[in-house]
Amino acid sequence: VRHPSSWTRGIERIAYLGYATPPLAFALALIVFSLGSVPFAYQTLGLLVAAYALHFMAEAVGPVRSALYQAPPHLEEAARSLGRSSLGAFLSVTFPLVRRGLLVSMAFVFLSAMKELPLTFLLAPIGFETLALNTWSYAEEAMFGQAAPYALTIMFVSALFVGLLLMRERTTDRRPAAEQT
Repeated sequence: VRHPSSWTRGIERIAYLGYATPPLAFALALIVFSLGSVPFAYQTLGLLVAAYALHFMAEAVGPVRSALYQAPPHLEEAARSLGRSSLGAFLSVTFPLVRRGLLVSMAFVFLSAMKELPLTFLLAPIGFETLALNTWSYAEEAMFGQAAPYALTIMFVSALFVGLLLMRERTTDRRPAAEQT
């Protein structure tokens, strides 16, 4: 966003491609790739985390990209002209301005990963359990009473995250404009 190049645009396109691919097809492609290239990686936590990262990268990029568009680059340039290093200018000027976008993207990715079923079902190590897997497993066997607590936990955590984000946004909107960063 700040320094567009063919490399950064390519990375962003790859991020959106991972999200646009259906999770089942994405998981099957990763299985074929891992079994053909790195068989020891199949059904490891590392492969599952890599799959989540590739699949949900677009959800993370969107809010951060939007926040970066709203952070004026001249503020960072002014900080550098006053003696800050590039990293110092980023940490003291840009990061506080994009922090909300980072929090929103982390919440999006967490909520999506928490309820993701196809990737987890096909790529997770044997014995690895998630709320979504337990909900599906019990519901598949028509054991709805046992599935309910897991489903309710997913709903509760989702509602809690959304509520916290909305409360934070509401309290931020009440502050005077000079205090908001």
